[in-house]
Amino acid sequence: LVEMAQNEKQGINAMFERETLREKNFEKAQKEAKVKARKEAARHAELADNVTDDDLAAVEDVFFKEAGLDSSSSQRLLATRRPAGDEQQQSSSDNADEQGGSVAAAVEA
Repeated sequence: LVEMAQNEKQGINAMFERETLREKNFEKAQKEAKVKARKEAARHAELADNVTDDDLAAVEDVFFKEAGLDSSSSQRLLATRRPAGDEQQQSSSDNADEQGGSVAAAVEA
C-alpha cells in the first residue's frame, strides 16, 4: 500500500481529468438550463394577459350600454375578477367612471 504501482500515477491523473471534464460539462449544462429558463420566462411574460382592470371596466361599460343593461352589472363582474384586497383600485375606477364619459372615449381611441 505504501509503494506505488507501475501505472498508478497515470491512472490517478486520468481519473482527475475525467472528473474535471464532468464538472465542466455539468456547469455548462446548468448555465444552459438557466438561459433556457430565462428565455422561457420572457416568452411567457410576453404572452401574458396585458389587459388592465381599467381596460376591462371600459369594455364592460360600453357593452352594458350597447346591451341596454344597467352599469351596476359591470361593477359586479369587475369585482369578481379582482382578487381580495383590491377595493382601493375599484373605488378609484368608480371615481373615474363618475367623472364623465372619458372611459367610452378611451375605448374608441
